[in-house]
Amino acid sequence: MLTVVSFTGFTVFVALYVTYRLRKDKMNSSDDYFLGGRSLTGVVIAGSMLLTNISTEHLIGMKTVLLLLPGKLPPQLRLL
Repeated sequence: MLTVVSFTGFTVFVALYVTYRLRKDKMNSSDDYFLGGRSLTGVVIAGSMLLTNISTEHLIGMKTVLLLLPGKLPPQLRLL
């Protein structure tokens, strides 16, 4: 229960903070919608994509490997 409350509270906090900080910004061109104003280099963008992929692999892939170890699954989910 504490996890759900803390996650919801933090999400609401971030939404309110971003709304407060961006309320005066005018989005008149497509450049205004980019985080770095199109000033980020290819290395930064590629690094961000790489690290996102790695973190997703660890978050989902490693948990799946642990579930598929012999003897760890309930009998109704075992394939062999």
